[in-house]
Amino acid sequence: MTNADPANERRIPAISTKIYWVKVWRTTRNGRLGILSFAFCVLRSIFAALRFALTNRIPHSKLKLQTPNAELVPAMLIDLSDRAKFKVTGKDRVRFLNGQLTNDVDALHSGSAIYACALTAKGKLCADLFVAAAEESHYLDTESLLRESLPARLEKYIIADDVTLEDVTDEFGLFHLTGSKFPVSSERIEIFQIESARFGPSGVDLWFPASQTALIKGILKNGPIDAEALENLRIEQGIARWGSELSENVIPNEAALDKRAISYTKGCYLGQEVISRIKSLGHVNRQLRGLLPVGEIALEAGDKLVGTAEASKEVGLITSVGRSRSLGRAIALGYIRRGFDAPESTLQVRRNDTLIGLVEVCSLPFISA
Repeated sequence: MTNADPANERRIPAISTKIYWVKVWRTTRNGRLGILSFAFCVLRSIFAALRFALTNRIPHSKLKLQTPNAELVPAMLIDLSDRAKFKVTGKDRVRFLNGQLTNDVDALHSGSAIYACALTAKGKLCADLFVAAAEESHYLDTESLLRESLPARLEKYIIADDVTLEDVTDEFGLFHLTGSKFPVSSERIEIFQIESARFGPSGVDLWFPASQTALIKGILKNGPIDAEALENLRIEQGIARWGSELSENVIPNEAALDKRAISYTKGCYLGQEVISRIKSLGHVNRQLRGLLPVGEIALEAGDKLVGTAEASKEVGLITSVGRSRSLGRAIALGYIRRGFDAPESTLQVRRNDTLIGLVEVCSLPFISA
């Protein structure tokens, strides 16, 4: 059995209505239909047209400018407007991005986003970024530190492709709402929402013209969390950040990015051979882990980690330090060599050649989303 053509199905009510009115006109002209009956026919036709319009309206996701309609209060507002942002257009953009990034861009639909990495041929990081799909374009956002290097890395491989990469950092604001959607507003807002779980819990990214930042904040009412709270949230969720845990010397699997940012079923991309080899091997030589101080020691980024049996042997490095509101205690992230990274094991902390205390190794995230 062949599938019905939706376009034909939408034409059927219109054709039926036309035939119906021809019959009504002929009957009225022949004097067989009274005025009241004719009025009833008019009302019947109007209601049929309204019913058709409501059941065949254009889906909300097809609109280029979406007017949010979820009456929810955001659990947390995060201002990401300082991130570098890029707009990618052209009919070859999906194929091109899929060949340059570690995750499956082809699997995106309008209104969704994925986390991905751009790598060197040796499998080391050039950038980590989010890719958001709109109707006729894709949007990328990454750390502000990578505003120049990321486009340079991508444009290097745009040869005969119909792809245009445009820096829109200053044109767009970017907010993230955890566990919520944008609340109702009677005002016309040029905004599009992207489903995203970039901080663990499900949420939504809001892309909007930078000129409307004050308006958006006024509608949301809740102000963005401060930088310290955001850093604590990031560390609590075990999310690596460029400049702290991530750099051009890091392989994605070391920072557990393979769990969020790598597809092993998509087509080829630059650096894939190394990543596939690591998957076959089953491990890397160091891993990002959570750390809990034992006692009242104050940890600092840059502190060295050494084994408890041999204090001269360096086995790790603390990269970020924060405080968990949920746990009510200090927490940290750090890289630890394989063989010393088992959860619940302890390591010594060394600063300026002095041992200052112990930390307990933890799996990540500290708090599950």
